Amino acid sequence: MRVSLGFKRAIVVGLLGLVGAGISAFALRQASQEQARAALTESFWDAGLQSRGLAQAMEHAVVEASAVYTASDTEEAKQRLSALQTRRSVRWRQRAGRSCPRCKGICRGRSCAGSTSRCRRAPP
Repeated sequence: MRVSLGFKRAIVVGLLGLVGAGISAFALRQASQEQARAALTESFWDAGLQSRGLAQAMEHAVVEASAVYTASDTEEAKQRLSALQTRRSVRWRQRAGRSCPRCKGICRGRSCAGSTSRCRRAPP
């Protein structure tokens, strides 16, 4: 039986196609594994950030409780607690990046974000 030149060419092209398909499948599998690894790493980072926020909230609650507990009377306790809560809200605004130096507070529009030229609350 004689094998023609066209048949040999078809076999070579078919083998090259199979090799290309195999390389593509391998690359797709590697990409999906890398995405899964990245998602796992991201979940660890999120858990760490959430635990840090929880730890800070717990620490603040302990500070508030000790301030109220060590106060000698009710008025002093209210005063200490309000001072702590005010300080906490100012820190939250600074962390959020929405504390405007021009209007000294949280701007109604998020577009201000501390930029004095775009502050919506302060007079021009």
